[in-house]
Amino acid sequence: MDLRLKGIGVVALVGIAVLLPLRRPVSEAPAPQLGRQERAQALGSQVARLRLRWSALEQRDSALALIGRVSRSDSVPPIVLSSFPGAPSPMKAEVAMLGELWNGIGPVDSSVRVMVLGYDARRYADLTWFGLYAGNLIAQRDGITWCITILPASVRPDSQVQIGRHQLAVTTAPCVLWAAFGAPGARIRGWLEDNRYVGARSTAWLTRSFDVEGPWAWIPDSGFSAARSLRPSLLRAIAGEGIAALRTPPYWFGARGLRCLVGDRGACEAAILDPGVMRVAEPDLPRDLTLAPGRVRVPWITLATTRPPGPTFLSDLVRLEGRERFRAFWKSELPPDSAFARAFGLSLGEWTARWAKEQWLASWEARYGDAEIVLGVTLRPSWAALTLGWTAVLLVGAGWAARRRQVL
Repeated sequence: MDLRLKGIGVVALVGIAVLLPLRRPVSEAPAPQLGRQERAQALGSQVARLRLRWSALEQRDSALALIGRVSRSDSVPPIVLSSFPGAPSPMKAEVAMLGELWNGIGPVDSSVRVMVLGYDARRYADLTWFGLYAGNLIAQRDGITWCITILPASVRPDSQVQIGRHQLAVTTAPCVLWAAFGAPGARIRGWLEDNRYVGARSTAWLTRSFDVEGPWAWIPDSGFSAARSLRPSLLRAIAGEGIAALRTPPYWFGARGLRCLVGDRGACEAAILDPGVMRVAEPDLPRDLTLAPGRVRVPWITLATTRPPGPTFLSDLVRLEGRERFRAFWKSELPPDSAFARAFGLSLGEWTARWAKEQWLASWEARYGDAEIVLGVTLRPSWAALTLGWTAVLLVGAGWAARRRQVL
């Protein structure tokens, strides 16, 4: 019995000796320094939100004023530049890209007009675009729905105004859907507005450049650091942060997103229909304004917060199911889940579960990290065997050391 107690004591001491160096002393992170960092982050976030609100509301007024002054055209949407000195012109690359999109659409809906408004970013941000508004104004005037893409722009040395092809394609994507399919049904439109058109941010169904964006939108905020803290601290200490990130589930997908990835159709449907984090994203902005990816800011995100669908959700619906089926869904007056089932012959949860899984398996994290999603606390049989084996080794070693000491 005495020998056994000594062995247990040795094992406990060894365990303490291994684990204590892995704990970070509180003295390494002085409270005043952390306080200054947190205050700086809070002030930076507040400045970004105020800048976003200022630029959004002012450019909304500019866009509304353009409706009565810009001629209605069924050809390529015009690019109107605002607040720039002199008479600059948009870059030919952006104009050509819009032409390619409209050629792909074919005949556009006669009740919809599209326009692009590029405004001088220097007016708000002193040569930086951080926190500036990018999105769409969707407003109706005299029976015509105007979808106006609003984007910050910069002036090149050759006096041409640069917006950026990728940024223009992402931001104008909702207007492309409106032009191709007309006005959505009232309940479909309400669902899109609740999510600020976050899931309608891809024109890949026209360009056939099927980049994987992920099944759920990534919304950056201070809560992301809380998700990172869920990673195994022992693995971080031994192998480094990068390897730890590759060995853990994508916590930024949220709890519903994770359950959807393992086949929970109810969680998939709830994640698509529930505005979740978008319910508190810039609530002071009018509902006729959308928010482009990267412009969404929320006070806090936790693992339980529902993320909206990824930017390619509606684009993949068109690509995989065809224009006619998508048109039936888009124009339906039924609730989104019922309209989905009638148009595509599958429940929203069933289709989303399959789509989300394919998106996840094609992502960089799944291909080069660990594609398996493990929910809750899971103990594998191999772990028990390893634990018992190493415990036996330590006990044998402790017993041998104690017996040798008695002999000496």
